[in-house]
Amino acid sequence: MENELRFRKAVLQADRDGAQAEMTLRSLLSHLDASPLRIRTLVFLGDLVMARGDGHAARPLLEEATGLAKVLDPDQVLAHETRLACELLATL
Repeated sequence: MENELRFRKAVLQADRDGAQAEMTLRSLLSHLDASPLRIRTLVFLGDLVMARGDGHAARPLLEEATGLAKVLDPDQVLAHETRLACELLATL
């Protein structure tokens, strides 16, 4: 539950301070194993990084998210987040 709260904190931070949100998300990733929350975090961070115009830095985040989605049990994977990662990758 703590990690989910940290993710939500980053979402709120993104509205005010993208750099702080990015730091929170990167910190969170260092504590997450392969899981739907890791996918959500990677996709959100990838989207945030793309919003600041750095598609090169976003690519590995989004590629990891889509790769994890293929490995995890499909029932665990959030279809919306996976679809968003694929859509964002397609724009790079």
